[in-house]
Amino acid sequence: MAKKTKRQPPPIATPAIPGQGEPPESIAAEQPPLLPDISQEMGPPPKEISITVPVGHVDVEQVRCGRIYVSRHVEAGKLTFQQRVSLRGLLQGLDQAGARLASGKRVGTNADVVRWLLEQAGAVT
Repeated sequence: MAKKTKRQPPPIATPAIPGQGEPPESIAAEQPPLLPDISQEMGPPPKEISITVPVGHVDVEQVRCGRIYVSRHVEAGKLTFQQRVSLRGLLQGLDQAGARLASGKRVGTNADVVRWLLEQAGAVT
């Protein structure tokens, strides 16, 4: 008796990829990079500024037991133009200086800038 075989769908035609895994030029031109390359915006070396900020005392035990609420969210969607420019300047300066978060991750996003600033504030409290 003949063995029944399942009918296989026809293979999907994919364009040949030239070189070593590089997409064809038509595809490469359509896809933006995943993260912006800010290294080309470097310009002059970053300047250093000092900011004096009052930092209040937070009782960590009160936070741990739930008596004090600490938010995990920062609303950054409503920044003014000047605030956005300042944030970008901080990102570029920290990137050029090779700043890293406590985890060892390079400061490479706006969220990382905020995390880095909060880590610096936490180091003095």
